[in-house]
Amino acid sequence: MSKEDIKKSNQIGNRIVNFYISTGFYFHVFEKYKQDNKIYYRLSDKGRYIFELDEYQRNMNICKCILEHEILYKIFMDCLANNSISKNNIVDIMLQYDLNLNSMVTIKRRAQCISSWMHWIFNLIKDDNTKQVKLF
Repeated sequence: MSKEDIKKSNQIGNRIVNFYISTGFYFHVFEKYKQDNKIYYRLSDKGRYIFELDEYQRNMNICKCILEHEILYKIFMDCLANNSISKNNIVDIMLQYDLNLNSMVTIKRRAQCISSWMHWIFNLIKDDNTKQVKLF
């Protein structure tokens, strides 16, 4: 899909599309390719593998994509240690890394997203931790 296709099909703006695409690259589930002098995005081999799994296995693999990044793992462990998800703690941890984010507003916006990811992960863990997980 092109950026324009993604915007139209999901009814979202440029900033959100750019964030989703960047996140997909960061987690290595998207790849970019050029066709007819136009840039498109598609699932990588890793992305295709993950999205062909059943919902539970897919969610566990997405968790792995998130937690295999040092900063996100550190935030996850901080949440575990403090038994809470604090946006202030997330921002403090983010500030320890060179994230190439140009403003505190952007950092706080990313912290909100990371907070949502942490809530999602903890809800998955809470819901069912008895299933066998098949990781890529």
